[in-house]
Amino acid sequence: MKKNLFFVLCVVWIAESGISAQSKYAGEFLNLGAGARASALGGAMIATVNDVTAGYYNPAGLMQLRYGQIAYNHTRLFISDINYDFGAFAMPWKDHQSLGFSVVRLGVDNIPHTEAYRILPNGDIEIIDPDQYDPSQHRTRVRNYFNYASYAFIFSYARRYDDNLTLGANAKLIHHGHRYASANGIGFDVGAQYRYTDRLLLGATLQDLTGTLVAWNTGKREWIRPSLRLGAAYGFPIGDDHCLIPMLDAEHRFENRRSAAQWHWGSWSMDFHTGLEYQYKKSLFLRMGYNELNAWTFGTGIKLGLFQMDYAYTYLNGNNVLGNIHRIHVQFDLKTPWMMRPQ
Repeated sequence: MKKNLFFVLCVVWIAESGISAQSKYAGEFLNLGAGARASALGGAMIATVNDVTAGYYNPAGLMQLRYGQIAYNHTRLFISDINYDFGAFAMPWKDHQSLGFSVVRLGVDNIPHTEAYRILPNGDIEIIDPDQYDPSQHRTRVRNYFNYASYAFIFSYARRYDDNLTLGANAKLIHHGHRYASANGIGFDVGAQYRYTDRLLLGATLQDLTGTLVAWNTGKREWIRPSLRLGAAYGFPIGDDHCLIPMLDAEHRFENRRSAAQWHWGSWSMDFHTGLEYQYKKSLFLRMGYNELNAWTFGTGIKLGLFQMDYAYTYLNGNNVLGNIHRIHVQFDLKTPWMMRPQ
């Protein structure tokens, strides 16, 4: 175990030594969360995630699945100008393994293309798009629209190591694209969950293990640096039907974020995610949290048979420019025989 830990730390150090300053915020669209449960808990999910969204937070959590699941949520961010979508499918595979696939999309859609002409230094007009140029008014007639979107396609695998420890890994493909340029990249994550006692759960996720290179067709190169998230959760059963679970995650980055993070020292920064969940018969849920944006989060959820719906509200300190965020997440259990884990 010590040799494995030493190897991981060496890989991170090597990746860090070869990463340029262009990496800051390069993978920020992958930090917007998945599912309303996590959003309502301030993003504190590393130790407790146990459903189809584990492929996003901690692939080791997929080992908690007893049968297949499918989920989707759509969020409109920052006063509805930006669309954020998450969809995922996961299922058990054999006795001690699980597989998953997730898709993340962040995009601004239907952007009007207004580059019909430009005025040269000598005062002449250069027509770029004749179909959109109105010569009588020297203005643009908008006839074409385009999208600016970022995608991540995440392939997940989880395996049970022993009765208390589960391990997982992701391979993810990243694509950015708009009218004038596009970029592609590939990265890898690893994760673990450990049941220390019946009530205490621990988790860790190392994202972008070796650094993720995103290469643009314009020649520009961006790096997504490795980041480490450590989490813990403790369950307090109250009788047979009630349970209270406080959660805490610490997110470590190496992007020189300084004052943009809650705590920093040189290029290393740390943000905290805290959450508290109340469960009633594992069917009704009340949640609250505090995230790295220093914003309070609230939410609820209900599970009825094979269907579960969760809602989250993020209060961005009443900022009228950004607006507050609402997120609704729907999830279905797929209890078909070939998607159920053997007993």
